[in-house]
Formats: sequence, C-alpha cells, structure tokens
Amino acid sequence: MAELSLTKVYKRIEILIKNRLRFQVPVGETGNLKKSITVRVEETSGGIKFIEGYLTYGIFTNSGTGRYWKPNPKAGWNPKPGKGKGGIKPRYWTNLDKATTTMISQLLKKDVKIQIQTQLKKYK
Repeated sequence: MAELSLTKVYKRIEILIKNRLRFQVPVGETGNLKKSITVRVEETSGGIKFIEGYLTYGIFTNSGTGRYWKPNPKAGWNPKPGKGKGGIKPRYWTNLDKATTTMISQLLKKDVKIQIQTQLKKYK
C-alpha cells in the first residue's frame, strides 16, 4: 500500500496557526512582530509538532517580564492583560485555543480518510 502524504494538509495547518497567532499577537505601531510570525509543521517519532518563529521580543509579550514572567503553555490567550508595574503582563498569544486545535485535528483526520479511501479504491 502507498504511503500517505500529509504535505498539503500540513501547509493548510501552518496557515491556520499563523493566521490565529497574527490575530492574537499584540500589534505595535510598526506591526513588525505580527509580520515576523512564521509557522512550520515538523514530523517527529511521536507525531507532529508546530514550530513558530517571531522576533525575539515576542517571548516577552507572550510570557511577560519581571515579576510577571510566567511561561504557561496551557494558559488561555489574554488579549487585555492590563498594565504591569515593574514588568509586562503575559498575554499568552502563542497559545492556541480549543477551537483551533480541534480544527487542526479535523483537517488531519479528513485528509487521512480521503487518502485511505482513494488508496482502497485502487485495490478494489
């Protein structure tokens, strides 16, 4: 049986995540942080992982600074963290919501199902 090719669906997922992050990122006057966002899907032995890239200072708007520094990959996006005193409050703008992760899962399932059905038709 032929191998599945997930390249096309990976590209769709990359665009989906990139658009979601661009929606969530705090935008300054230049919009440079928003423009710098990149996403790629990488296959690993345990499945797939999503690797995002952005300007260095993005980590501080994401996880906070000073006494507010608190990386938390499970925290929900906080669009209005308020003004911090002695640091930047985290926004967690790189964290995806449940709806986006569900969409990713559905895209993968649908693509795999179509490919399997196509392969099975060849062998009938």
